[in-house]
Amino acid sequence: MDGYRERLERLGKQLLVSTRNEIYLSMRFFEAPLHRFSYELSLSTQSVGTDGLTFYYNPKFLLEVYGKSPAELNRAYLHVLLHCLFRHVFKAEKKSADGSREWEETAWDLACDIVVESVMDSWEGIGCVLSNPSPYREEIYGKLAASLPVLTAEGVYRRLKVMAARQAEYERLKTEFYVDDHSFWRRQAPENQRPPQGKQPETEKLWEDLAKKTQTAMETLYRGIGKKAGSLQLMLRIQNRRTEDYRQFLKQFAVVREEIRLDPDSFDYIPYCFGMHGYGREKQKIPLIEPLEMKEVSGIDEFAIAVDTSGSVSQETVKRFLEETVQILRSEETFFRKIKIHILECDAGVQKDRVIRSRKDVEALLGETKVSGFGGTDFRPVFSYLEALIEAGEFSRLRGLLYFTDGLGTFPEKPPSFPSAFILPAVQAVEPKIPPWAVKVAVDFENERKRGDGHEH
Repeated sequence: MDGYRERLERLGKQLLVSTRNEIYLSMRFFEAPLHRFSYELSLSTQSVGTDGLTFYYNPKFLLEVYGKSPAELNRAYLHVLLHCLFRHVFKAEKKSADGSREWEETAWDLACDIVVESVMDSWEGIGCVLSNPSPYREEIYGKLAASLPVLTAEGVYRRLKVMAARQAEYERLKTEFYVDDHSFWRRQAPENQRPPQGKQPETEKLWEDLAKKTQTAMETLYRGIGKKAGSLQLMLRIQNRRTEDYRQFLKQFAVVREEIRLDPDSFDYIPYCFGMHGYGREKQKIPLIEPLEMKEVSGIDEFAIAVDTSGSVSQETVKRFLEETVQILRSEETFFRKIKIHILECDAGVQKDRVIRSRKDVEALLGETKVSGFGGTDFRPVFSYLEALIEAGEFSRLRGLLYFTDGLGTFPEKPPSFPSAFILPAVQAVEPKIPPWAVKVAVDFENERKRGDGHEH
């Protein structure tokens, strides 16, 4: 029996090494990630799968797929590889808002499979991989593309809740796009081997580095082959794009000043409690130390936020940006009690200016903003408008401007008199050229929402 297993292991590794080499000959930009897997026979799966380090395989599956077509096995291998390059493997833990954890995990798995298959279906002229999407797949990709600028796992995951309302359609999607076993994604490392909270696991960091190397190879040494790989280069660019914590970035514009509020850290509790328990005459309570009524607070007082509501920015993206902004405006830690924040809606001109003077003004912000779609974007009117407000004495000192946009428009030639930053969605196809006098910040608003809600998906 042991000899039979050894023969199966040897045969399985030979098939996988042969597959790996054939992929490399056609797609040399995959050189670094292709050689990162070790191979292990596993009868706990009916197909193939990975935990990011080991490529697990059922030998029967390998033989059946290879018997049909070596190109199909090449595609299955690449399917697993792309899950790692897109870091799907490390985002598998999902928490459900309605408690249906099993459905959430299945939806996430399906979203990841759809994204990977859509990338491979976009390849042209790569002989080692079959790429001939069925009409049903084309229909699904079309539906998703209608509401998503780029097909990412997070975006497709959200859309599945709408598309898969009928159980029959949902089952058909799973059958159409299933390739590998994702149960290996959720295998937890022993407690003593897990990284400290907030630190990136070593395996995830490894694949992040490999994804960057692959992107660089596609853009330099193997540019000609890379052009045949459809949306792969775009997906890698999005996955590798550096993102910032929007809330933390805002705090860079904060100043320190004193406000009238109790400062519980300014006195010693021990003598205070001693006095309150009857110091002096019998049953007389005398607080020996009163807390200071002035406290140094770090926050933002005068600020401007411009929102690009032109047709080039989707209504869903604008809404998510405003939701996160509202949550921050409600925060006690970020803003002073008395504030003056101008919320500007703009496209080729300034369409609306709403002034936030207190947290009471924040509540109606979301319901009033709609994407107007007036056409192209011109950033210059916003800067001219704010300079005019400064000239008129509306601001004593404007701390800065945050301009939420896709970055596609006409910029001012000269730098403004106030700090400026352009906030860009992390998921967008085009990388805009921002003037050197402004800061460019990419924000993943899906993860921002999870941070604000205290959930992790």
